[in-house]
Amino acid sequence: MFEQLFQSDTLIKLLFVFTGLFIVQFFMIRPRRKADQDQDDFLKNLKMGMQVVTIGGIHGKIKKVGEEHLVLELDARGGSCTIDKNAISKERSAEATKTSAKASK
Repeated sequence: MFEQLFQSDTLIKLLFVFTGLFIVQFFMIRPRRKADQDQDDFLKNLKMGMQVVTIGGIHGKIKKVGEEHLVLELDARGGSCTIDKNAISKERSAEATKTSAKASK
């Protein structure tokens, strides 16, 4: 039985299948898991006063943080809305804030 396995193309075919699975795991699944973990850590560390951007592109400042929801202050006049924490995409950097301030002048 083993003689047939080593004499035929079966071993080579199995090697290709396992190599393909390794490549998929290493180059596709692992980086996605790391990105998901980084996003989860970011959402757990949201604090009042942070400038954030939602997945819909809305920019605002965090006014209140709850377990599942938070209140975003949308403009200087006090407009605010309650959104789900999972709707936060990223923190707005100081550079982006400076750039938008220069553009508005």
